[in-house]
Amino acid sequence: MKRSVFQSLVLTVIDIAAILIAYALYRIIGLPYLVLIQSMVGGLLVIVGFFFWYRFAISRGWELTSIQEVMGTYLAAFIWFLVIFILFHILTQGFLTGFGNVQASWLFQALVNGLALLAIVLNNPHFDMKGNKK
Repeated sequence: MKRSVFQSLVLTVIDIAAILIAYALYRIIGLPYLVLIQSMVGGLLVIVGFFFWYRFAISRGWELTSIQEVMGTYLAAFIWFLVIFILFHILTQGFLTGFGNVQASWLFQALVNGLALLAIVLNNPHFDMKGNKK
């Protein structure tokens, strides 16, 4: 349980950082396709970033040990995102964000976090192909 809470927090921070980096890239390039750029660049950054983070976590003994912990990580990331994103938005913009921004971000997270967690399960030497700890 503790590992799920911690790993979901890390995954959420990576999500937000990836979205912000992709937005900065969009502003630098100046193309009119914000959602496309943020989805592709941000998604790639999350999957690669969390994969490398998780390799580090394994070396420290912080790996997820069951498919239940992986699912807990996936679900808890949505809650962390809601809390962190709203606080971040209030601190930087001075007002509460619209729920549409949260929904769009949750759609992004649903796919990208699922792929990121699938990548770590498939590449984790401690899981068999069914997601059970060896």
